[in-house]
Amino acid sequence: MVTPRRFRLVLAAALSAFVIIACSCGNLVRFGSPPTPSPTEAPPIPTLAPLPTPEPLPATAPASLEGLAGSWLDPDSIGGTVTTIEQQGNGYKVVDVSNPNRGGNELTDQNWDGSVLTWTYCIPDGDCITTQTISVSGDNLDVSWSNNLGSSGNTTMQRVTVIGTLTPGANPSYQDMIGKWLDPGTSGTVTTIIGLDGGLAVESVINPSRGGNELTTQNWDGSVLTWIYCIPHGNCITSQTVSVEGNSLYTTWSDDQGRSGTTTFQRQP
Repeated sequence: MVTPRRFRLVLAAALSAFVIIACSCGNLVRFGSPPTPSPTEAPPIPTLAPLPTPEPLPATAPASLEGLAGSWLDPDSIGGTVTTIEQQGNGYKVVDVSNPNRGGNELTDQNWDGSVLTWTYCIPDGDCITTQTISVSGDNLDVSWSNNLGSSGNTTMQRVTVIGTLTPGANPSYQDMIGKWLDPGTSGTVTTIIGLDGGLAVESVINPSRGGNELTTQNWDGSVLTWIYCIPHGNCITSQTVSVEGNSLYTTWSDDQGRSGTTTFQRQP
């Protein structure tokens, strides 16, 4: 028979064992293995943008330069500077820049980049001019220019047929220059060119509104005819032939007031 005192001892021992078990379970929960962290993604590696691809040069010249080959007169030049351009393959090349007043090819550099033709020529004891093509429209060539003195601008060159050095009787253009020629930029001034001593000569420069031959001097150097006439109580004009084509005589002019330009004379009956 269990006595009350012994029952209390057994009950106390049982309660102590229960407390020990409960604490052990709590420590297992408290000091157990830490949870495994979820894997994290690595940051993306930045990539460089692709380098721009350069545009290839056109295989053929742009349509704006169709018809560029030929000889081109600079109307702003004194004496008539003519640039000669030839077609080479799908591009163009400047082969000559000459002025009858100075003689000789003044071209120093030229370049075709597939769309623009650039060339430089130097005037003896003068400045060097660099020219670039813009567009061609029929017999007009639009260009930009700059020189080594800091000046620049735009010019419209004019297509011409260059005679070159004439040999009397050997070039049909030589005989084509003989005749009467009207300057359309005047009120009716007519220049008469004749054949003389195997060459050419200006016989007269007459304007009906003024009367009389105004010619003061003329010269034929074998390729270029030059003449000067003076308007009574006015300016004196120097003209030079550049080329002739049918009923058109291409000339340059300058006066004693510093002006200059080009004129296409018209053949008269």
